[in-house]
Amino acid sequence: AIGVAKTRIPTRAELQEMAVSKRLVDFVRAKKWPSILSPAWEGQRWRKLLEEVAKGALSEAALVDEVVQKLRRQVSGEKLTNSRLQRAQRLADEKERMRREAERVKAAKSQHAAFQATWQVPGCTCGHPIHTERCKLFRPHAAETATAGPSRPPGQQEQHANAEPQPPPSLPSPMSQWAQKEVSRLAAEIASQPALEQKVLWKKAMLRYHPDKRQMQSELGAATATDRQLAEVLMEVKRRYESL
Repeated sequence: AIGVAKTRIPTRAELQEMAVSKRLVDFVRAKKWPSILSPAWEGQRWRKLLEEVAKGALSEAALVDEVVQKLRRQVSGEKLTNSRLQRAQRLADEKERMRREAERVKAAKSQHAAFQATWQVPGCTCGHPIHTERCKLFRPHAAETATAGPSRPPGQQEQHANAEPQPPPSLPSPMSQWAQKEVSRLAAEIASQPALEQKVLWKKAMLRYHPDKRQMQSELGAATATDRQLAEVLMEVKRRYESL
């Protein structure tokens, strides 16, 4: 903490001993009180007191009270200075904290704006690849299951599951070459699996390319892909998942 170094203040008894041994005047001169220029009257007053002691008009014992009062004023002044310095330090710390907080908020807003610019699609009002409930493009899972169609007898369900899988929908344009290759690779892998498992595999792929899964993407060899390329893959995977 910032503050003025404390000096030992002699007691009244010690000052009285100095007066008896004729050392109190030397103590006052060592403090340079007669040389005080601001305020000017302070230095003049001490010079006059020392002149009176030198002439014998004032004893050093009588000077003790003046010295005690001066020392008390100095202690009060040091406390006030310490208080002001500590207050200034607190204000500086608070200003620095507010500056860092403002920088953090600015960086967060900039990151959010960049994220929205990357993921925004026509009609989207939330800016997220997985649309929130307030977004115009939000499609609840309940609606997907409700519109899946009438149930089939067990025999027909098994026959439908073993049927030849439908070819995947064509890739939307424009898409980057990397995103097209990535989606085509996923489509080929998932098409080779049983039909009942394909929707689950598309969902896993959708989660795999979420922006929060950067470590997993690095393990898959997608570390060099840009956020926009990953967004293209994610949106196409999501579209195929919802079309099943």
